[in-house]
Amino acid sequence: MPVDTITDQDLIQMADALHADGKAASTINHRLSKFNRIMSFAAQRGMVTKPPVYRHKGTSRQRERVFTQDECDRLISGLNAHGAVYGQFATSLLWLGSRYGETVRLRWTDIDDDVVVFRSQVTKTNKARTIPIRRAVREALDQAWLERAHEPGPFAQLRTHTVFYTRWSAATTDMGLANDADFTPPSLRHTCMTRLAQDGITLPHPKSWGGWASYAMVARHEHLASSHDMRKAL
Repeated sequence: MPVDTITDQDLIQMADALHADGKAASTINHRLSKFNRIMSFAAQRGMVTKPPVYRHKGTSRQRERVFTQDECDRLISGLNAHGAVYGQFATSLLWLGSRYGETVRLRWTDIDDDVVVFRSQVTKTNKARTIPIRRAVREALDQAWLERAHEPGPFAQLRTHTVFYTRWSAATTDMGLANDADFTPPSLRHTCMTRLAQDGITLPHPKSWGGWASYAMVARHEHLASSHDMRKAL
């Protein structure tokens, strides 16, 4: 459709169609936020005067699934069976606590001996951040370098989400977790942040580590930090 013919009603119908197809509110928000960016681009160039804007739906619940160590080990082993790059990528998400999009856009020049730099061009908040590399990630990245040093970055081949999600689905099916709606790649990030809170890293460090713009998203982990303080006091 030409951008100057799209109306608010068209957006409502599109959202309703996605909902009828069984898509979660978070998925609908993610897809239509891309539409908002397109319309903003068109408005800046005078192609539309009053672009329709999709208003995000409230998500049904926050993801609170924290993977156990055994689940992490089985998952990464299962992904490795489909190719080393999949296990390396999952390991990086788990230990860096980074988002899918910014991780697949890492370049080799963004990786140092002991830190990874997520450039402002790839982060959700448009702010660069630096994350320390722990041993599991160091080993995964070293292996990736030996296998794919000729590519722009360690995970460039996974920029198409379906490539990784297809292997993820196969691995979780083998684990008997195909019907667990919260056993998803974003939960690796949640698991990382939860572990940091349980290890006693207090606010505002998780906010900087996770790259959140406000404390609203960090608050979901605050009770874990409080739990650590109570255990320490006890």
